[in-house]
Amino acid sequence: SPGRGMLMQEPEQEEPEQEEPEQEEPEQEERRVYPVPVVVDSCVFPRVKDWLAPIMDAAHAGYIQPIWSPCIIMEVSRVLTWLWIKRHGTGLAEAAWRECSQASKRMFARCSEVFQVVDDCPPAERLWTDRPRDEWDVPVWTAAVRAKALFVVTANLEDGPPTDPNGSREHNGILFMGPDDFIAFLDWWVDSVESAHLPLLAGEPVPPAASPPTELPPGIRKALDEILSRENPQDDEPAG
Repeated sequence: SPGRGMLMQEPEQEEPEQEEPEQEEPEQEERRVYPVPVVVDSCVFPRVKDWLAPIMDAAHAGYIQPIWSPCIIMEVSRVLTWLWIKRHGTGLAEAAWRECSQASKRMFARCSEVFQVVDDCPPAERLWTDRPRDEWDVPVWTAAVRAKALFVVTANLEDGPPTDPNGSREHNGILFMGPDDFIAFLDWWVDSVESAHLPLLAGEPVPPAASPPTELPPGIRKALDEILSRENPQDDEPAG
């Protein structure tokens, strides 16, 4: 029958369509950004929105490595607890202390995500003077030296090295900067990296970033040279 004949016929084999080989996109070289080690003094922590948050955002993005030490952690805890009591004015009730404790633990948990701890125990690293203005800043300097930090961010610049002829406070390759100036530099640095306008090493001009927020503070050229010359960050990461 016609139906049977149709069944007995071998079906025509369709030639498989030849797929064009996918062209592999050339791999783009991944840009490695050196996480700049920065010691953050305890006086920075109370200004969360203006100072601490931008620092932590840059740390999460891999641009910097914030550093603190046991002494800094102790002072942060003391200062924030005192400010919490002044702000809430709830006395010494058990519920108030429990709330204060919970707020402190939340803060510590957030900071611990990005901050590395560096030892600041004696003997202290040699300072720029034998008579520091504040003896409790000695552990901050000790942590900066041991972390191979390039910056110390502090609102108490008068306790740091004296100003040089350029107006910057630098000692042994570590630059002390106020929080506002450091945030301005941080914005510029992130802008430079993301727009591929990284500055060159010493002797070469610094190309402008896409939209630098302010002029770079004095002394920043030397710090940039050091950042860009550290080609093996794993060798320079502080233990923490």
